[in-house]
Amino acid sequence: MDGDGDINVTDVMNIVRYILGQSPKNAPAATVLKDADDLSFIPATDGCQLCLKEAEKFTACQMEIRLDGNAELKGLSTDSGHTALINKVGDGLYKVVLFSTQAKSLVPGKPVLTIRTSEPTDICLSEIMFTDKECRTCLFPETSSSLTNINQYSTEEGNSPTYNVQGIRVNSPQRGIFIRNGKKVVVRNQH
Repeated sequence: MDGDGDINVTDVMNIVRYILGQSPKNAPAATVLKDADDLSFIPATDGCQLCLKEAEKFTACQMEIRLDGNAELKGLSTDSGHTALINKVGDGLYKVVLFSTQAKSLVPGKPVLTIRTSEPTDICLSEIMFTDKECRTCLFPETSSSLTNINQYSTEEGNSPTYNVQGIRVNSPQRGIFIRNGKKVVVRNQH
C-alpha cells in the first residue's frame, strides 16, 4: 500500500484504517530506532513474555522469531484487543504480525506477546518493528532470551528454599518459573 514493494505492519494498519473508514497514512520516510532495553523478556511457563516500555504508544508490530534446536513455536497470545498471525518460514523461524482491527493501542503494563515453545530454548527476535496509529514506525535491534537453562522439578524435591522470579521466598510453589539452588526451574501442574 505504501508503494515500497514490501508488505509490512504499516500496510496492515493502513488496511485497518480503510476498513474503519479512515484515510490511509503515508508512512514517514524516517523511522525511529529504539533501544533494545525498551524490550524485555519475562520467563513464563512453556516460554516467555515480551514486554515493551511505553506499549500504549503502539497499535501493531511485526517480528521474526527464531528458536534454537528442535523447539517449535506452540503458540502466541496477546491481549483481547489484538490478533497475532504466525507464519512458519523455515526450521525454527517464524514471522509474526500483531495488530488490532480497531486500531487499539497495546495495553500498558501488560506483555505484548506471550511466546509458548515445545521445549526450553533460546528465543531470538529480529526485524522488530512497532507501528503507531499514524503509521509511524519504530525499529528495534535484535534481542534474545535464553531459556535453555530452565529445568523441571517436583515440589517434593529437596529442602532447599525456593524463590519466585521477584526473589520472594515461596513455601509451596504451585505452577510457573522459580529459582532453586541458584537455577531456574519450572513447576508444572501437580497431579
